[in-house]
Amino acid sequence: NARAERAKRTVVEGTRTLLAQAGLPAEFWTYAVRCFCLLRNTSRIDGFSPWVQRHGKAFKGSRIPLGAKVPFLPDKRRANGRHKFGSKLADGIFLGYKLGYGGKLHGDYIVADLEAFSGDGDVATIHPIITKDVRWNYDVHGVSFPLREAHDAKASLSSPAARFMVRDGCHHVDRTPGPT
Repeated sequence: NARAERAKRTVVEGTRTLLAQAGLPAEFWTYAVRCFCLLRNTSRIDGFSPWVQRHGKAFKGSRIPLGAKVPFLPDKRRANGRHKFGSKLADGIFLGYKLGYGGKLHGDYIVADLEAFSGDGDVATIHPIITKDVRWNYDVHGVSFPLREAHDAKASLSSPAARFMVRDGCHHVDRTPGPT
């Protein structure tokens, strides 16, 4: 029972850390838990990963962190408002992977349009899409978390009593005294 409880705690803490790193609200926990588990299961330790042990071959997908800004090709309905000679790619927020039966990856990624997050903050207005057309390359794009940047900017403008922060994917309490 202790092993099961520890495994559950690892998933809960990992999910919480991904949400904080991404700057996503807690309502996105279902995406975060699935993304955490897949990234953990595709991590190689001593040359092996749970993915390789289960599927017999290396993970072929891009290992993208939850909440990262990714360029993607929107469907025709979403692309209608774009200029004819403008880029066909849109900026999106990566929300995870869509796995098929047996936990197999068919190249489907879950993305939400970055512009959808610029509204009033109502999570119900964000409609993620499943697409194969994510054009993310770490060497070219690096990693940026635009929602975290916006979240951190809001937090810095809020009450000086709020001294909780996230650094390097971990939770820290800033114990420096605030203004008196």
